[in-house]
Amino acid sequence: ITPPNPVLRLSLAQLKVGINKPINIKNAIALIEKCVKEDKAEMVVLPECFNSPYGTGFFSEYSEIIPDGNTCQEMAAVSKNHKIWLVAGSIPEKGSDGKLYNTSVVYNPEGEVVGTYRKVHLFDIDIPGKF
Repeated sequence: ITPPNPVLRLSLAQLKVGINKPINIKNAIALIEKCVKEDKAEMVVLPECFNSPYGTGFFSEYSEIIPDGNTCQEMAAVSKNHKIWLVAGSIPEKGSDGKLYNTSVVYNPEGEVVGTYRKVHLFDIDIPGKF
């Protein structure tokens, strides 16, 4: 049996992130759309902490509840609009237990969350009262 499309076009996206979360999200969406348009990507993979600066001092301020936060809603919409798989790097997640997590979210071409992964092996940092 031959799969209908044995080749998956994948784009790995790297972007510069600043302190303005809405601009970071906007830039991620623009890069996803560029990957789809120019590379005909069927799956796009974003980097770790693509919506926030990478540093423990930012995690609390930039954290969101998954899948209800703005970043997740925007990523769901772009994956659905372009009918692509999207591995949304990672974002700071505000867990229901009050803890912060560095979490990757995967969306299918219908814009549905089909998987999440909380990074387990963090580098040697300490966020007092959070981990």
